[in-house]
Amino acid sequence: MLCADLLRRSFLQAPGGSPQADLVLGALVEARRQDRSAALVVDGSLGGGAASRRRIRALYADLVLLNRHEVRALLPAASCPPGRRDTAGTPELAALAQEIEAVVVVKGDPDRITDGVRAWQVPAGHPGLARHGTGDVLSGVAAGLLAQTLPAADAAALACHLVGTAGTALAADVGPGWLSQDLLGAVAAALRDLLTTPGGPNRGA
Repeated sequence: MLCADLLRRSFLQAPGGSPQADLVLGALVEARRQDRSAALVVDGSLGGGAASRRRIRALYADLVLLNRHEVRALLPAASCPPGRRDTAGTPELAALAQEIEAVVVVKGDPDRITDGVRAWQVPAGHPGLARHGTGDVLSGVAAGLLAQTLPAADAAALACHLVGTAGTALAADVGPGWLSQDLLGAVAAALRDLLTTPGGPNRGA
């Protein structure tokens, strides 16, 4: 997760790659070839285009989190005709997931998830989540759930639900002035509520 975030920041600073990004990517790809037991979440498009799709596939990522602009950068141009590049359809997202061999999450309202075969929507998004740092929280929550051995699609859906629910709660309790760091406590509260809701998941079952 930290290595993937460093890659994302490096490619944002120098689109198409940089010596720092290439060094980290090479080390992480080699590590993943030897051992894929740890969960890996990529937050962002790593620059976009076919080269980035190859980079993500080489990383054996479990999840790839994207906003609509990153989807536009990562998808092949031919798969998004003019006028549709901001609203990639389910078939285009499924093809992307198949190509990079990872579950794809497109953040929004609703959040959209696909493993290349199946597709889901999580209607828990909130406009207040469209701010700096909230994607890092979502990445961390998803990585934590993956570390608990949840399947990637399940981890993605639960992470989106928890972060979306937390954002809605913060907007109601605090108003528009809440910070991304406030999400952490709100996500924990959302998880507690979910676990204690009758009919909700039960770890003791």
